[in-house]
Amino acid sequence: ENHQGCPLLGKQCPIKADKIIDYNNDYGYTDEGEFEISEVKKSDVDDPGAKAMQEALELARSKKANERGDKLKKHYKGKLLQVSKANGSCENMDEAMDRMENHAIKWIEFILDKGKDIVEADRKKEIANFTEAINELKLSTLDFAQRSGMQLSGKKKVGGDGDDIRGSVEA
Repeated sequence: ENHQGCPLLGKQCPIKADKIIDYNNDYGYTDEGEFEISEVKKSDVDDPGAKAMQEALELARSKKANERGDKLKKHYKGKLLQVSKANGSCENMDEAMDRMENHAIKWIEFILDKGKDIVEADRKKEIANFTEAINELKLSTLDFAQRSGMQLSGKKKVGGDGDDIRGSVEA
């Protein structure tokens, strides 16, 4: 047997595989590299008034959060873990309020769009949207109640709730 060349079989051999491709044909490639130049421009769909309003809301939120943080530090006498938990609870409350507001807006828009032409299917859709909003807020509400010291699970007994250690900002 003649053991010259590559020991790999068939197309696994790089020499044999290279012979399969015909490099003499023109496949449309240029001799030198050509690159597409693209310009990316940031789109600004908001008008300046809406943008200014958004910035004002952001500033008001951060100012409110800073004031709240100062009050919480004073209430918890610098205990960082308690301050952190309280800040998180307050932020969750703000988010829950925003979600409630958004659901109320959707509900009002739905009612206004339908007008007096509400059929049974629309009523069912309205109830489904309302149930979705309640379920979305249920977990947040349970967290707020637990934070206030309420006993929400297990056997209920008189005086079973813990002390409410929250500051006035959280209540």
